[in-house]
Amino acid sequence: VIVLVETDWTSVSANFSNLELERRLTNFFRDQMRPNGLAGRQLLALTQQGNFSNVVAKVMSIVIRDFNETPFNEWLTTEALKNKVATQNEMETWCSELSQKSAQKRFLFHVGTVLVSATKENR
Repeated sequence: VIVLVETDWTSVSANFSNLELERRLTNFFRDQMRPNGLAGRQLLALTQQGNFSNVVAKVMSIVIRDFNETPFNEWLTTEALKNKVATQNEMETWCSELSQKSAQKRFLFHVGTVLVSATKENR
């Protein structure tokens, strides 16, 4: 039996008021800050290519309610500024709004994680 679990970073979302900036930052995170931000969605094909049987795929949502517990606070802010993905003002607005929502218990971050299990007969 093999069990594979990986995140599909295309599905990530944070409840930020500026959707264009949120998508720009989350796309940058997926494409530049992760080794393979699409790995979760590729797991099913990998098991099929490996001739596994009894393949089961499930998607689970990871939910984080504290902005400081996400990779979207200091790490994303630093990298987005360094790579000129966003301006200093945009990142200050991002951090301020999401920190405030976190303090008010209104912050919501979620991302889909894919779990695939399969079996392979010994030969």
